[in-house]
Amino acid sequence: MEKYHWNVKTWRSIINSFACTSFENLVDYDTPRDSGTKRQLKAAERTKTFYEQLFEQDEKVHGERILALGGGFQKYYRRKCAVDIGLNEDVAGYSVEFHEFVEGKETDEEEMKELLAETFSPLSPSKLRMVSGPFNPKMVVFLVAQGIDIFDNSFAIKLTETGHAFCLADDFPTNSNFEVVDFNDADKYADDWTAPFENCTCYTCTNYKKGYLQHLLNTKELLASILLVMLVFAGIFGYLPYA
Repeated sequence: MEKYHWNVKTWRSIINSFACTSFENLVDYDTPRDSGTKRQLKAAERTKTFYEQLFEQDEKVHGERILALGGGFQKYYRRKCAVDIGLNEDVAGYSVEFHEFVEGKETDEEEMKELLAETFSPLSPSKLRMVSGPFNPKMVVFLVAQGIDIFDNSFAIKLTETGHAFCLADDFPTNSNFEVVDFNDADKYADDWTAPFENCTCYTCTNYKKGYLQHLLNTKELLASILLVMLVFAGIFGYLPYA
């Protein structure tokens, strides 16, 4: 795999070239749980330097600022990052670096709650708050309760790329459980000519059957991922009024 050198100058050039309406600063997030104090301090200082270089150079960067805040697993460095770069009033919101807590990773909700509280405690409560990454619906409900406003759609994309879809509980979000279905399972779905999800009225569930979705996946047809994305997005958009 070819490697590319990224720096603040390159990032500023990309933002301005694409005329982005909003953007995040670069953040050093390579701070796994076993990182020592020296590595944590270096990451915090580099993130602050990235921020200063991005905004305090002669060339202006255009668009709304979304400040990316790191700090790893230590509450002290979460707060330090927030204080070092987050107190600027000229920002539209904050993006919390939480890649170690996404779908597929071991998560501790109490730990996440404490890290978010430490991050946001010195910051304005009126600013937008977001996290990026594949968080499942149950985790989204939890994060909304902690004050997060915006999520991306990477959980949906992650599912559909592997031939999966999900269905929320009928009383979601009171009940935050959800069911993931693997349409790659030929033994289970090859001869199943029922709708993907019985109570769903999306385009996919209205017009196609489980057996056909399984056939598309088996033959590696592009239509498979399109129909699954539509199906999963229908589930996501169904609870957007809650979020």
